[in-house]
Amino acid sequence: MAGGHPVRGTYPYLGSTVAHDSELQTLLVWNSSVEVGTNQWRNEVLLRNRATDQWDLIYRFDYPSTTVKQQRGFVGSWGPIVETFQSHYSNTALLGFLNTKLSALNARGQWSDWDMLSESHSTIQNDSRGFSPLFIDPNYSLVVKS
Repeated sequence: MAGGHPVRGTYPYLGSTVAHDSELQTLLVWNSSVEVGTNQWRNEVLLRNRATDQWDLIYRFDYPSTTVKQQRGFVGSWGPIVETFQSHYSNTALLGFLNTKLSALNARGQWSDWDMLSESHSTIQNDSRGFSPLFIDPNYSLVVKS
């Protein structure tokens, strides 16, 4: 399914939940970047197919990089992020992230347990494009409105 349109016609990925008294449509997303060879990295995005109870590959990109470059990226170099490309937004549907978890590779090459995203691993930035927080649970859940 990489590069395709897996939700066209059916919606096996959509779910719903209530957070802070708002009913929200949800997608379960797994985004990972891992070293797959010497100076070779892979970014993958998977969506949870609720009908099959499986993770479906939606996107894959292999790219050259060093470990140092991967560890010293700029702020905002990975998600979750609400990216803005227009000068102003208004009346969009609610958009955000719920229960964001992070697993990181330590200096010994071991992966940590999954844990909620913490303040030390995230930054909330307002770019004055029309979005404002509806709620923030430090810092693993964020929904914005315009």
